Amino acid sequence: MIKTLHASWRPLLSGVVLAALLAACAAEEDEIVIAPVPDIQAQFEPDELWSRTITTTVGEDVSNALGDFWHTIWPWSEAPGIDRPVDGILPADLYPVVYEQHIFVANSEGLLVALDRKGNEVWRYWLGSRLSGGMAAGSGLLVVGTPEGEVLALDAATGVEKWRNVVSSEVISPPAIGEGMIVVRTVDGKLFALDVDSGERKWFSDRNVPLLTQRGTSSPLIGGGIAVAGFDNGKVAAFRLDNGQPMWEKRVGQPTGRSEIERIADVDTNPVMFGSVMYAASVNGTIIAVDLRNGETLWQRELSTYRNLGIDAEMLFASNAQGHVVALDRRNGFVLWTQKALENRQLSAPAVIGEFVVVGDMEGYLHFVRRDDGSFVAQTSVDSDGLQTQPLAMDRQLLVYDRSDTLHMLALP
Repeated sequence: MIKTLHASWRPLLSGVVLAALLAACAAEEDEIVIAPVPDIQAQFEPDELWSRTITTTVGEDVSNALGDFWHTIWPWSEAPGIDRPVDGILPADLYPVVYEQHIFVANSEGLLVALDRKGNEVWRYWLGSRLSGGMAAGSGLLVVGTPEGEVLALDAATGVEKWRNVVSSEVISPPAIGEGMIVVRTVDGKLFALDVDSGERKWFSDRNVPLLTQRGTSSPLIGGGIAVAGFDNGKVAAFRLDNGQPMWEKRVGQPTGRSEIERIADVDTNPVMFGSVMYAASVNGTIIAVDLRNGETLWQRELSTYRNLGIDAEMLFASNAQGHVVALDRRNGFVLWTQKALENRQLSAPAVIGEFVVVGDMEGYLHFVRRDDGSFVAQTSVDSDGLQTQPLAMDRQLLVYDRSDTLHMLALP
């Protein structure tokens, strides 16, 4: 148990570590029991259409200074490929991105690769540092953030650099792109809006960062002339996209408890939007539905999650901190069903694919449940080391990125 914290130290904790610490503080004597892989009657088996490992080839002619670069940031390594933190930097959540006819994926060494829909490489780009903030695509661009606080925009079709700009600190979540702007959330609590064509800074907003937070920030959201972002103080705020003027602010996570760890209430999940309604969640609070136009709270439901929400026209889906998959009515927040058989298996965020919901777990299994009642219909093993990110649904196909830097394209029958 952590008894005291030095006032000048602000560790950034991963969601998994945070969940374990919260559980330990709540009941130190309780043993966390991990549910076994459920024994189910599978109704189908997903087909793997292709897989592609995003590798760094030693001797590849990407830069005359490549060797010096690797020895600078990995001095103990003869070649890239060792997944170790650099100066305390942890690997980003490397979500693949689908845009037009391309699939964009990055590995933990800072290599960006564009693939076509059949898994063939189209172009690759060396970032020059580890990728810290994930990727976003839109307006003909692929945009990434770096540990050094750089925002880099590449031509999505060719991989040619269009512009780069510097913000205040490390970018550890994907930017948002839309309506002529790129909105970036930095780890020091700031929100920046950059011009999509030039990268010129248009405005920024600042929020205080609590003494203790998880390592993670939510990705901003753009819609209807509004930029929305979650912050480490447990609040979600909306700003006018054109000038950054604050519009409204809502509390999602409520700090509770006696210790700093128990009082963590970060909004690190990405807000999602359906029509004019925004949904957001916190690690130590609620899921909330807000009318984007006026900031009115439509409903809120107590539920703690550090994973992104899944959404369709009727329902919201969440993997809560206990490893339960929960389905809620999108209109009123009523819980429709809860699947508890995957308890403490460190579930990914859920993805909706047709009539099913799929989550990944810490051992690299994908679990498919029925969207209408949460009953199991299929499961498959992707990588025993686990998954890097949540599955990404594309019609009846599923992109899965594992911890071996291999991207899999699966198809449902």
